[in-house]
Amino acid sequence: MEAGAVSSGAARPGVRVRRPGLKASIALGLAALILVLLLISSPKLVAALLLVLVPIAVGVGLAMVGIARAWAPWPWIAGAAFALIPAAFMSFVSFCHTGSGTCPSGSTMSHYHSAAIALGLALAGFALLIFTRRTRARDVAFAVISIAAQAWMIVRLLDAGLGFAVLLICVLLAFGVLETVRTALRERRRRAEAQALSA
Repeated sequence: MEAGAVSSGAARPGVRVRRPGLKASIALGLAALILVLLLISSPKLVAALLLVLVPIAVGVGLAMVGIARAWAPWPWIAGAAFALIPAAFMSFVSFCHTGSGTCPSGSTMSHYHSAAIALGLALAGFALLIFTRRTRARDVAFAVISIAAQAWMIVRLLDAGLGFAVLLICVLLAFGVLETVRTALRERRRRAEAQALSA
């Protein structure tokens, strides 16, 4: 071995060693410190923030991971994740007192609470994707669950006067139908080609 050789474990001169984990640890530490300070100074504010941020984080996270890993056809994943977010907000509307906010009336509150059905459906659907292997039967089952959750949220959102959210759900449902038809036609074409080759 030559005297001037540099071992593989040594840092090269002029090359800055990057430590991506250090920055992430510092950011997480600062976020935790801020959360602790807020919790000490205003527990109600922290509870209100968590009730807003947690459903969004869960819905977006499940959509991103599910679509990236191809758990199921993407429109059904996106639709279930989108339905999950307002369903969580409505299901936990009783906690508006915790954040010292303005709470809906009694009749509106009961309508909001019924969104828990869609929340349960969406969570059950994602549990199916996470804990079982992908098969055609699972895709069909998840599509049915996703459609049911979205359809229930359409009714609840219409009652709440949130027409824009209803429009988005309808768009996702349309994409789901188109993707299902496209997949069925592709499978039919593949079977026809296989039969032609075997003939």
